[in-house]
Amino acid sequence: MTRLGRRPLRTLAALALGALAATSCARATPVPVPGADAGRDGADQVLRDIFRSSVQIRIERDGAPVRWGSGVVIGGRPPGGDAECLVLTAGHTVSRLKRGDEIYALLDRHRPSSVEARAVVASARDDESWDLALLRLGGVSCAPALAGQPPSLGDAIWVVGFPLGGEMTVGRGIVSQVSPGRPGIPPRFTIDASTSHGSSGAGVFEARSGRLIGLVEAFGTTRVPIRGDAASAHIDIPMPGMTYVTPVNRIDEFLQAAGASRLLVGRQ
Repeated sequence: MTRLGRRPLRTLAALALGALAATSCARATPVPVPGADAGRDGADQVLRDIFRSSVQIRIERDGAPVRWGSGVVIGGRPPGGDAECLVLTAGHTVSRLKRGDEIYALLDRHRPSSVEARAVVASARDDESWDLALLRLGGVSCAPALAGQPPSLGDAIWVVGFPLGGEMTVGRGIVSQVSPGRPGIPPRFTIDASTSHGSSGAGVFEARSGRLIGLVEAFGTTRVPIRGDAASAHIDIPMPGMTYVTPVNRIDEFLQAAGASRLLVGRQ
């Protein structure tokens, strides 16, 4: 599996997270995708809701980008006071930062003009059991995603990320494998939608409702030698059907440990 680095748990003041969770902004339930006789309006609304909650992550060092990732808005304090957002991403996206590194989050990337905000790590964990991080953004308003239930094999999904630090990319696919948790191995599921570097932390959404069901953790690759010499030159190509996803119930456990359990709203 392709990932970046590891990092121990880090948590800011739980009171700050609790206050933000208590004022998490309300949001209308996404319109489910209707049947074939209902036209495109419902499906378009679902995608618009997904796009609004999808975030691009950029790590800068000395003013230059050194790492990219993706994320999902899961909570926020509405405008009128001190606007603030909470964004969930992969733990390894923000691991092994050096002094002076800066984290930026870009919202509304589906629009001609996006919104950029500085982000700080509220809680992060990157080890054998967890690969999740919670970021706090100040001074911006946001549209949180609503959470669904862990999926079943064959469920249709959308995945929205920013591979290679580029534009927003939308993939459609299915849940291709569901792996229950076993001793020493956390539960996860896989999807067959294409992902690449920079998609870590991308949201995986139920296709019919637009509800968040997981976050991209890693993807399997195959190594292809260039000019027949694997030792000196090669490329790693993502394997279809081998994108590993942290399910929403594990996200819930992570947020509970961070003192922010009330942020994940909308569970059916």
